[in-house]
Amino acid sequence: MLSRKIRTTFSGLFIVCLLLIAVVFGLMFGYRVVLKQKTRYDYMEQIAKQQDFIQDQVDTQFAKELADKKREAKGEHKLSEAELAKLEENKLKAYKEKLKAWKKEKKIPLSYAVPIKGEEGLKPVFIDFGDASKQIAAKLESQGLIKSKTVFQVLSKLNGFDGNYQYGTHYLRPNMGYDELMFTLTLKPDRVLVVIPEGSTYIDIKNILRKSGISFNEAKMDKLMNSPEKFEHFDFLDGIKRTPGRNFLLDGYLFPDSYYFDCNASEISILSTLLNNTHYKLLDQYYERANTLNMTMDQVIILASIIQKESSVSQEMYKVSRVFSNRLAKGIALESCATINYLRQQERLEPVFLVKDNDLNRESAYNTYKNPGLTPGPICNPGAEAISAALYPDTSAESRNYLYFCAAGKTGRNVFANTLQEHQANIEKYLEPLNGN
Repeated sequence: MLSRKIRTTFSGLFIVCLLLIAVVFGLMFGYRVVLKQKTRYDYMEQIAKQQDFIQDQVDTQFAKELADKKREAKGEHKLSEAELAKLEENKLKAYKEKLKAWKKEKKIPLSYAVPIKGEEGLKPVFIDFGDASKQIAAKLESQGLIKSKTVFQVLSKLNGFDGNYQYGTHYLRPNMGYDELMFTLTLKPDRVLVVIPEGSTYIDIKNILRKSGISFNEAKMDKLMNSPEKFEHFDFLDGIKRTPGRNFLLDGYLFPDSYYFDCNASEISILSTLLNNTHYKLLDQYYERANTLNMTMDQVIILASIIQKESSVSQEMYKVSRVFSNRLAKGIALESCATINYLRQQERLEPVFLVKDNDLNRESAYNTYKNPGLTPGPICNPGAEAISAALYPDTSAESRNYLYFCAAGKTGRNVFANTLQEHQANIEKYLEPLNGN
């Protein structure tokens, strides 16, 4: 019979062996977990890269289609908001189809795929610039995406995700694990396409932003629109004059184009993006040309905004510019119907095709029938062609003495005249039939 001392020794050895076996199995299990986690990260990174690759392919195709359509139009008509929206719809459809085909080919399970905006059941989480894992964990917990803030913070630290989270709006699945949530939050956040047509006003742009799903504080943005000093790095804003009737000082400088914004982008970042585009569109030679014409850039933008609203035909804008240039040189009132419709829009009235006497008699510095010279500020945000036209009026012999133009019925084009007699004949031919005369 074994002595108590021997039994105790064997018992100790047995416990040590059990502990060693447990440690070995623990290490093996831990290694398998880490290896599986690394494989999952690698897999998700591969998926994310492929999604970006497909997105780039589709974006390139979209840009090509847009350029082709503009060439087909031969510069006569700008693409409408509906046409741009249709192109974007086709783009999104192509993206989803390509991604679906790739997933099917690679046999990717949904739980391993990076979330894509548009999937059912996704929850939006907005990460502010500078948010640490503590703030992020609180946001995830409030959305029901995690059960423990502490676990998230510890795992974020251990896995090396701290400091790598991308600020912006991320769309997450409720069934994602902690590591999948962390990885997804390090990816580029989702963006919303916003298409701003040429000739849009600031009021129009706010409505477009809302319809696109952008969340912003209207009062804060309105205040920024009257605070050009907040954007002092843009030299072209230096010449803006604070004149009566100019409701938003930056209106006219929000360049119409296609943009991608975070749906929770700050007001100042939205305006900075639009102004930055304007900065690049106003070429150095434009400033030189403005000096030659003895105009400030603000005057150029004001004139361009009126031209933009008077014609949607690119080549025709230069003839409209010639009419206005000649009138300004002679001290004759511009008599632009577009400025009357601008006043109507300020009162939330619909624009009219034929301006009546009650509108012509409006008391406002923006009424170019009663006041010679330019309006106090732009009446819209002009595109590149209208700005170019304002600086380079048509120089053909035919247009040299143009002083009048009117709509050629409802064709979308204008007819021009040198004399009042010719202009009245054009009105009788094209406009009076529309007035029931």
